[in-house]
Amino acid sequence: MGFPDELFASRISIYHITRGHQTAQETFQELFDSGKFSLTHSVPQHIDRLAERIPGERVAVTEEIYRRSTLLPLFELFGGRKLIDDSKLSSFHRRIVGNARATYVCPDCLRDDRRNFGTPYLHRSHQLPSSTCCWKHGTPLIDRCPECRCPIEPPIGLILAPWTGCHCGLQYHELEIS
Repeated sequence: MGFPDELFASRISIYHITRGHQTAQETFQELFDSGKFSLTHSVPQHIDRLAERIPGERVAVTEEIYRRSTLLPLFELFGGRKLIDDSKLSSFHRRIVGNARATYVCPDCLRDDRRNFGTPYLHRSHQLPSSTCCWKHGTPLIDRCPECRCPIEPPIGLILAPWTGCHCGLQYHELEIS
């Protein structure tokens, strides 16, 4: 079920890398029976399709993904009510508030995760609205390469920069941000 505080998009990107797929389309087709779409909505679409491919009862698996890998629990906490129930799980995939924002990373977390878990990953806590620095390190979060200004997240598809680095050659886990 992923790493502690791991974002849904991160789980899919790691799957893509470990499977050795050549294109994002291969991964989206295999996991979601779909073309590429944004994985970073507060509550991404097609989670129910993925849940059908994971062992276990579909509704329970779907809810587990929503609860552990999306921002849904935050919106329920501050909204004061449960936003989904078993009867709505298969159709609940819309963005809850506002527009999508960029994907943020903490270079210190990427480095720690690589050392502690063998791979970096994207943290849900770094994607919270209004977050500007890492809660653990106090490091400013970044959403683009400090060298060439290329965004970490492409407009659609997989987010691979934390693992592959930027197109300009910069490796995010090697950054020293102050």
